[in-house]
Amino acid sequence: VTTVTTVTGGGDEHRGAAAANIEGTTAGTKYLTAAPLLHLQLRDPAFRRHFLVQCAVFLGFCTAPCLYKGVDAKGALDAKKRVMEAIRHTPPHGEEFAAAVALALRREEGWVLWKRDNCKDFEREPEAPRAPPPAAPVMRRRPRAGAAAPP
Repeated sequence: VTTVTTVTGGGDEHRGAAAANIEGTTAGTKYLTAAPLLHLQLRDPAFRRHFLVQCAVFLGFCTAPCLYKGVDAKGALDAKKRVMEAIRHTPPHGEEFAAAVALALRREEGWVLWKRDNCKDFEREPEAPRAPPPAAPVMRRRPRAGAAAPP
C-alpha cells in the first residue's frame, strides 16, 4: 500500500528538482489517494497519527468559541474527544504525543481568541518586591592550635 522512495544527494547529473535541496539520504513515504485504500493506510501508525492530528485541528476550530456558526458544538466536542483518545492509543509514545497535540491546540485557541479581540496588549501582574538577601555571617578569628591566647 505504501511505497518508500529514497533520494540520494549525489553528483550534479543525478540531481533532480526533488533532490536539489536534500543532502545525504532521506526516505519519504507516498500514500495512495484511492478512498477504498483508506482502511489499509490507517494501519500505518505514522499515517494514522497524521490523519488524526488533522482531524483534531479541524475539530478544535469547530469547537472554538464564536468561530463557526451552525456547527453542532456538542457533536464536534465528542468527536474531538474520540480523536484525542485515538491519538493516545497510537504508538509510539501515544500519551506524550497526545499531550503535545493538546497543548498546541490550547495555544492555537488562545491565539485565535487574541486575534478575534483585536490583538489586545498582554497585561502582566506586577511582580512582588523581592526580599533583600540575608546578610553575610560575621567571620570571627579563631586562635590557632598551639598559639598563645591574645592578651
